[in-house]
Amino acid sequence: MPTAMACHHIHAIGALLLALPAALGKPPLLPRCTIAVAGANGRVGSAVCREILRSHPQVTVRALVRDAGNPWEGYGRLSYEVGAEEGKMDLRPAWALDEDGRFGQPASMEFDPDVQGNYGLDRLEIRECELRYRKDVDDVLSDVDAVVYCATAFNAFRQRLPDRLDEAGRGIAKTGMALFELRFGDALFGGGGRRASDGQGDDAQDEIERRRREARDKTADVEGLELALQAVQRTQARRAALAELTGGPAAGARASLPFVLVSAAAALGYDEDRLSGELQENEFGYRKRLAEASLRSSSIPHLVIRSAAIDDLRVAEGLAVRVSEDVIVAEVLSGAAPQAIPEATSPSTGAQEASGAGGSAGVAENAAAAGAVGVRQDDAKRRRIHPRDLARYIAQVLGEEAAEAGGAPDGAEAAEQEEYDGAVGSRSGSRTREVWTCVEGEF
Repeated sequence: MPTAMACHHIHAIGALLLALPAALGKPPLLPRCTIAVAGANGRVGSAVCREILRSHPQVTVRALVRDAGNPWEGYGRLSYEVGAEEGKMDLRPAWALDEDGRFGQPASMEFDPDVQGNYGLDRLEIRECELRYRKDVDDVLSDVDAVVYCATAFNAFRQRLPDRLDEAGRGIAKTGMALFELRFGDALFGGGGRRASDGQGDDAQDEIERRRREARDKTADVEGLELALQAVQRTQARRAALAELTGGPAAGARASLPFVLVSAAAALGYDEDRLSGELQENEFGYRKRLAEASLRSSSIPHLVIRSAAIDDLRVAEGLAVRVSEDVIVAEVLSGAAPQAIPEATSPSTGAQEASGAGGSAGVAENAAAAGAVGVRQDDAKRRRIHPRDLARYIAQVLGEEAAEAGGAPDGAEAAEQEEYDGAVGSRSGSRTREVWTCVEGEF
């Protein structure tokens, strides 16, 4: 068992290694750890997986997707984004038969070390997880060091389909893809026949039904996030208890920022009524507000990144990311339903921070009383960001947090440690940032 002095020396050496890239003018690197990315098949989540794999060579990325057995619906975007489809491809006629006399795969692919050697694909884990189902969440988050939560029930237009319509749409898409690939059995009778032929059809169908019942009428934005927070808290408590028994640092301490929530700019949380001109909180803003409130009420050190509107069609990739920490934190923990937002004034660069005491207290009280995500900010609503630039910023922040946390030695006095943990930009507490790269009209 390592002594306290040995642990202190190991920590000091690790801190020096983490700080070395920054001293050379390069982004700091994360130490060896496992980071789970929720919503890994989305526009932002897939880009986050790509950036972490390529910029942090010691990190294992656990990509959480809804269906790990379906490459088209489950992880098609993720596969493309991380570069898994850039290998050596062998094409064959679509009507060619395999050894069993059935239509085989029209294409096969091999890993190309010359192209994919630096993509970090060997450190990518794809895990199936229904974020609204407790058992799945506990299974995939029981041994991770950090979570980047990008999952959302809303589409690119900030709209959410009811569960029944979403399931119907997915069923139609599966049937169409099966016909396209000449898999007539799957198209006519569904994919259940294959599972039954494996001897586990009934059990698999029962599990699918349990997950479906548990997830119905819930969203990944709120209920899924709450399950993830509970799983992370249990993991932290278990590791802290183990560290107390062994006398060493808690496993997972190497990831100094356990939770990053990718939220949305406050300005996107309301719409203007065309008749009255009043601002009305929309469902998108309501769900994001409740999600942020759940995270802030937890004991987990975290960072909320409020992204501007995602645009990967008109906005160029590779622009400098602009960051503002002058945000309004005005949520109603009781979860009141969306309602009209009163007019309020704020600086053009963003509202001043107001969470309880301090800041623009009057504006915050008015906004909180109305259940508002924020106040009217027309300029902020026009901000845009490319998903890869947002992902690059997230990967950079994770490295900076790890390098910064390495500067606080384990053997510091209690008073000094408390001062360190309470400092601005430290490991503890809650921070919220709004990020964007350009404003509509600049592109």
